Amino acid sequence: MNNIFELNENKYKLKKLGLGVLHKASPLLIKYRGLIYKYSAGIDSTQLLYAENEISILKEAIEEAGSEKPVNEELLKKLKQKLGESEKLFNAPPLEQLRKHLAEIESLALFEIITDAEFISGLFSDILVSAEGARVKFDKNSFSEITSIEFIKKVIADFFLSAQSISKK
Repeated sequence: MNNIFELNENKYKLKKLGLGVLHKASPLLIKYRGLIYKYSAGIDSTQLLYAENEISILKEAIEEAGSEKPVNEELLKKLKQKLGESEKLFNAPPLEQLRKHLAEIESLALFEIITDAEFISGLFSDILVSAEGARVKFDKNSFSEITSIEFIKKVIADFFLSAQSISKK
């Protein structure tokens, strides 16, 4: 990805991703995971994890049963029925509420990070360069305007999309 990001009439782009840049960005992941843990520590998500795992296992079993020659139609039918029951349970109000609550926790953790100007200024000094490729240095005042939130969100999203595409290669 080679997107250009603009903040206060200055243009920036991500540094070329390599181990050094990924390492310098690791505090973002550590902080994010820590906040998720902090905010969800008292929540029992055992049933949700069990339901997700069961659906995953059933989908794999259906795929495997469907690829066997000859196909065991009775087994396939039972597996599909069980999958339907599992998905119904997964989408039932208690687990749906839990999923929504956990998603809100993730959003809260991300919001806490993107509004931490001191943390973001250090991170962005490590992962961004000017549009021309020159080194840049941010301080906490660089992100004092409310309009900087959109800039921060775009940079973080693009960084993770870029990092994810590298890990899939």
